[in-house]
Amino acid sequence: TLRLNYVLKDTSGEFIPQADFCIKIPMTINAIQSVISINSSHKNELLKEKDGEQSIGFPIENISPYSSKMIDLTLMVNISDKPKYERINSDNYLMAEKYIELDSPSIKLLAAQLKGSSSKETAKNIYEWLVNNVTSLSYTADNKGAQYLIEKRSGDCTELMYAFVALARANGIPARGVNGFWVSGDSTIINAADYHDWAEFYDGDGWVIVDPQKQNFNSNNMSYLSLTNLTGVSQKYKRFVVSDNSVSVAFQ
Repeated sequence: TLRLNYVLKDTSGEFIPQADFCIKIPMTINAIQSVISINSSHKNELLKEKDGEQSIGFPIENISPYSSKMIDLTLMVNISDKPKYERINSDNYLMAEKYIELDSPSIKLLAAQLKGSSSKETAKNIYEWLVNNVTSLSYTADNKGAQYLIEKRSGDCTELMYAFVALARANGIPARGVNGFWVSGDSTIINAADYHDWAEFYDGDGWVIVDPQKQNFNSNNMSYLSLTNLTGVSQKYKRFVVSDNSVSVAFQ
């Protein structure tokens, strides 16, 4: 059970007839994760997107000057801890991207040093290097990328994710970044601190969770609720959007 609360405020001093507000919710992943019920304080529409991603849209009407509207959202999510076989196009998860600088000499050198006798051994070597050699920081607003983390040896969950993906791809292992919620129990009230980025690599059968910040390698899968795959969209992804710039949003 996930409960989310948002406060939308008219900061303009002008009456706003309607503002459209849209938030990301957990993806549909066959046999692994699905949203089974949605209850909200406001009327809404479920919006299906690519690759199982989905959002909820809220038309927020009649916002008075300097007034606030609260949206209370409760989601029931079904999660399985069983692995799921999946075929992928590996080429989509082996390329360089923004923040995944495969041409970087520091990434190439470290990737070669961490190469093992199998994909899983290499992935575990990368994970252990990140756990043992990087200072994990709390959230920072600016993305810095894999090269920055490897050279500075410090970063938040986003930089750790980029670094794992870059080192895996440099060794020919398909890998991707995922954004979502990290939850520690069966039922919780989600807050901003629960937003989290982690990495996954493809082992030939399915995606394996790797989270150096939480020191988790292929376990505790039910603590991870995926919102979106970051491959190809890492510089554009937003957890929520509102159509009117005069409306501020606070996630409580």
